[in-house]
Amino acid sequence: MQLVRTNLKQKLNLAQKLNLAEKRNLAQKLNLAQKRKQKLKSSTVAAVCVLVLMAGWQVAANAQNVSREELVDAYRQARANGTLGKGGVRGILQRKTTGGVGSGQSGDRRIDVAYGPGPLEKLDVYVPKQRSSQRMPIIVFFHGGGWRMGDKRQHDGKGALYALNNIVFVNANYGLAPQVVHPYQALDVAKAIKYTADHALEWGADPERIFLMGHSAGAQLVDLVATNQRFLKEVGVNPLNIKGVISLDTASLDLLQRISEESFEGQHVGKMIEQAFGKDPAMLKDGSPTLNIHKGVVYPKFLMICGERRRSAMKNHDEFARQLRNAGGQVLVKPVPLSHRDINLAAGDSRTDTFKWIKSFVETGKL
Repeated sequence: MQLVRTNLKQKLNLAQKLNLAEKRNLAQKLNLAQKRKQKLKSSTVAAVCVLVLMAGWQVAANAQNVSREELVDAYRQARANGTLGKGGVRGILQRKTTGGVGSGQSGDRRIDVAYGPGPLEKLDVYVPKQRSSQRMPIIVFFHGGGWRMGDKRQHDGKGALYALNNIVFVNANYGLAPQVVHPYQALDVAKAIKYTADHALEWGADPERIFLMGHSAGAQLVDLVATNQRFLKEVGVNPLNIKGVISLDTASLDLLQRISEESFEGQHVGKMIEQAFGKDPAMLKDGSPTLNIHKGVVYPKFLMICGERRRSAMKNHDEFARQLRNAGGQVLVKPVPLSHRDINLAAGDSRTDTFKWIKSFVETGKL
């Protein structure tokens, strides 16, 4: 009888424990459901607020005859230079229309000038309205996009801004992968530089004061043609006429090292590199700026601006700078607390240190 009572008691205790566990499980499910409901409610409210804000911005943009694309560009520029909260949307648009972010008077603008037979071998030229009595320096700019996308039209604002500062600005497209791959992308860049040198005098510019500038993949390409000078020589450009290179945040200065990175960014970029340069080590070396630096060669000065939070970019720039200095070249690496995209935007905004560094470099030729 005692054994029966003990078994009954044990079963009762087990049932109570199971009941308590079920209650706890149910409570957890209810709590999770409430959190999801609250999150959904918050997301809905946030989405409505964004829609209302965008509608308000669009009304203000329409009132000032500004397109949605220009509005988005103005917002990104304001975020990059720290003026986002000053004056609301009207303040942002006012700064845009007064030229603070690379718009306004663009001078003499020539669009889609062919520098070669390819469908993307075209460039835009921005010539200052008030030409100096002295020949002006030239910047030749190449966009980013992983060697497979991007367009010069995304950088119209830069052309207008630099022209306002008495610098002739050439904004060039180049063939994109997979249709155009190494070494032909680098040759496109060299051909655009050749066209610039041949026509500089027509624009009141100095063909012996050419500065190359690029962002991301475009930065890798200008770094490449300035170090692996066979591309310039092949199209008839004197490398000594390239007085400087402005490299905006590329981490692909050593392609052999870059494709071996195990980080998420390294794997992502590695696929782009394989598409544009292939897998052959000899071809990857030929396309690597750092691996084409040699003693006895005269190189232009390099101003290299990179995001201080990108470890791979910092490492690549440090090694490039070490190799160039060992070969007798001059380089200044500027780490900045900006994102990859915001470095590009800052280069087209007169309020930023990035723009001021570039302008001073181009005007004086000094780092």
